Parts: sequence; C-alpha cells; structure tokens
Amino acid sequence: MEKRIILVVICTSFITTFMGSALTLSIPSIENQFNISASAVSWVVTVYMLTCAALAIPFGLLADRSDRKKILSIGIFVFFASSICILLAGSYVILLFIRFGQGVGAAMIFSTIIAVLIDSCEEKERGKIIGYQTSSNYLGLSLGPVLGGFCNYYLGWKSVFYIAAAVSLAAFILAVSTFGKNLFKADNKSSTGVKSFHNKKINFKLFKNTAYLCSNIAALINYGSIYAISYLVSIYLQVVMDYSSKGAGLILVASPVLITLLSPVAGRLSDKYSPDRLSVLGMAICLSSLLALAFTLENKSFAIIIIILSLSGIGCAFFSTPNTASVMKNAEEDQYGLANSVLSTMRSAGHGLSMGIISLILGHYIGDLPFAKAPESQLIISIKMCFIVFSVITFVGIFMAGKRKS
Repeated sequence: MEKRIILVVICTSFITTFMGSALTLSIPSIENQFNISASAVSWVVTVYMLTCAALAIPFGLLADRSDRKKILSIGIFVFFASSICILLAGSYVILLFIRFGQGVGAAMIFSTIIAVLIDSCEEKERGKIIGYQTSSNYLGLSLGPVLGGFCNYYLGWKSVFYIAAAVSLAAFILAVSTFGKNLFKADNKSSTGVKSFHNKKINFKLFKNTAYLCSNIAALINYGSIYAISYLVSIYLQVVMDYSSKGAGLILVASPVLITLLSPVAGRLSDKYSPDRLSVLGMAICLSSLLALAFTLENKSFAIIIIILSLSGIGCAFFSTPNTASVMKNAEEDQYGLANSVLSTMRSAGHGLSMGIISLILGHYIGDLPFAKAPESQLIISIKMCFIVFSVITFVGIFMAGKRKS
C-alpha cells in the first residue's frame, strides 16, 4: 500500500508543479497566437499560482475535518478535467478559465498530498519519504520548461495540457484503486478518524510556533526566487541568446537533474542531522546562483548558464526537503492537512509573488512591448534587476531559515 501511495504522490506532485512552469517556454507562442502583450501573457502563469495560493488553506482545513484521501482524489480529477478542456481554448479568456480550473484541482492536491504521505509512513523514515515527494515536486517545477519547450517546438503549446491530462488521469485511476472502492461514499472515514465534517474544531495553535512560521516564510522566499530563475532564464535564452524552445529546454535540464538526484539524499540527511542547518546551506547556495546570474548576463555564455543552473539545483535540493521536514515536524497529526496546505500556499504564493515582481520590473523597462520587439539592452537590464531584487529577498530568507529553533 505504501509504495502505491508514494507512486500517487510522485505523479501528482510532478504534474501539478509541471503545469506551473511548463508554459514558460511557450510564452512567446501564446503571445503571438492571441496577439497580447508581455504583461498580459504573464497572467497565463500567474492565475494558476494565485488560485493555488488562495484555495490551498481552505481545502487543507476541509481535508483535516473530513477525508484527506477523498479531497486528494477529487483534486486529481478536477485537474484532469480542466486540462482536457484545452480543446475548447479558442481565446485568451477561455485559456485563463482553464488555468483557473487547473489551479483549483492543484490546490486540493497540494493541501493534502504530504499529509496523506506522512500518514502512510513511519516517523523515522519521514525525511526520506518527503525527499521523494520533494524530488518529484521540484522535478516537475524545473523540468516543466524543458519538456514544455520540446512540446511547444514539435507539437505546439497546447500539447503541454495533453501531457497533464494523461498523467493526471493515470494518477486518478491509481488513487481510486489504492484508496479503495468506498472512497467517495458519504460515510467514508477520514485518515484522522473523523467521520463528519462538523464535530471537529479548527486548531490554530500551530501558528504560534516560531520555528513553523520561519520555515514557511523561508519556503515562500525560496520558491519565489527559484521560480524567477526558471522563468527569466528561459526568456533570456530564447529572446537574447536566440535559442529555440527546444534548445533552451535542453539547457534548463541541468537544474532538475541535480534536484532529482539530491533531494532524496538531503531527505536522508535531514533524518540524521539538523534540517535547519541543511536548509540554510541550501538557501545560501541559491543566493549565490542568483547573484551570479545578476552579474554575468552580458557575457551570453552557455557554459556559465549551465554552471549557475546546476548551482541552483543543488541549492533547491538541500533547502526544500529539510525545510519541509522541519515544517511537518512542528505539526501534530490532526494538523497535517493544515500544515501541508500552508506550505503549499507558500509555494504558490511564492510563485505568484515572483511573477508579480517580474511583471512590475519588466513593465517598467519594456512597457507593453512583446519580448521579441523589446530592445535587447533594456531586456537584459530588466532581467538583471529582477535577479538583484530576488538576491536581496533570498538573503532575508537565509536569516529566516537560520532564526528558527525546531
């Protein structure tokens, strides 16, 4: 049973974060098809992130008071149904509605996935198991632009949604077969033993825990900063260095490979050593990659970009898994759904905040011009300023990660 649950978690973690970043290399194509500006097309990414951020906590509370496995399974189905609706996307507005639907499904998944995973494993293996989830999570986030770039190049940007539909359908079938035939019956018991939505009070004492709060703030900052790297480097490679979406995707693969390999390692280390120190180290490595990008863009060096992306991958691996372990360590069993959903909200809010900052800076320097028509010098300056801003924010994140005492 545990292995099947892990497989459900890996599939859903991958595909939901994949769809958060997979359209990055398709932005120019979407921009051209719907004849919209650079600032308008950013909403195709942002609406998904904001929906996840807004709904994760409500769904997490619902899951703690009812049935986590049921909420997870429904979320997977909603995500699948929304993805297949890309067949109807004949306008920019419809595309935004589809992204909103995906965000609703993803919020249900994000708010329950770690809680369901922890319920199925022993405490002594928690870091290792979370490492698998984190690996697939970051793999989806970082590999999104890579696979998305290939799909866009060969099949068009809509093919990204077909991948999401196929994987989420498979995950839904696996979830239903794993959790049982009675999953959707009204009298089904929750993973915490609660039979009714109404006999349980919401416990907010978790938010008085300093270590818990600092871990979540650090996660917000890290997710936002790393997402900026993926988004901005993909634009830089295509528009400034004139790579195709396929070529840019091949370059961007450097980060997810290292994240996938090192996240389980970081998880095992967090079971033996202080997760706080490991996450501080990871955040510091991420900061070094941001600073390096801020001051090397003018070189237009393929080798430098690969090295920096590899550095960011190492930093992600050593921050995220230990930080997630620290978050869940400070939550009681009946708070897993809430703790999980808050952490997921930090991820989505970090991505949304990242896109908001990027949109403001790009809007200031290039206005409403499409990326392809923006002066190269202005585009480089705007991307450089983004990385400087995120470097400052990440420095604050190091302080927050080091301040807690879990």
